Amino acid sequence: MLRFQAIALSALAALLGVSADVGRAQPVFGADGGTRDFVSINKATGVGTSITKIPSPYTTFGLAFRGSNLYTWNQLTNRLMQLDPVTGNVLTTINLGIGNTLGSGGGDIAFRSDGIGFLSAGSRFYQFDITGPSSTLITNSLSATLTGLAFDSADVLYGACASSSKLFIVKQSVLFTEV
Repeated sequence: MLRFQAIALSALAALLGVSADVGRAQPVFGADGGTRDFVSINKATGVGTSITKIPSPYTTFGLAFRGSNLYTWNQLTNRLMQLDPVTGNVLTTINLGIGNTLGSGGGDIAFRSDGIGFLSAGSRFYQFDITGPSSTLITNSLSATLTGLAFDSADVLYGACASSSKLFIVKQSVLFTEV
């Protein structure tokens, strides 16, 4: 069974248009780290349809497009994985130099229009570049666990906190503005 939290946040982002891919006709996907289901989410209804299982031993959170490439974070190996959006198969893994995120309480990834990525993992928030690859810890003391991240078409980063049901604007200084 798909977790309500992951689907609700993905559907909310899709319905609000809070995505770097607004207007690009890309589908919306979801991943359930517990069951390893890789799902396609209907933008109109929010209903998720399982495409495949992400192969074991992966525990993932976050799905985001960088151009036409789809990525997810593997918190068991602390690697970014590129997925085939049709089959869910892992195409490649990227070591960004980010330490242990297992047991972080969840998180998400998002890419800005210039291709720079952001990862929230519990109380930690990172900026990363897959072309290096490299990463920078922006803070290790987020005041809310952001389990949903998405950029709008103006590159404003939004973060959703599932435990408080609040939506924030996230700046690189990690000052939140509730919306």
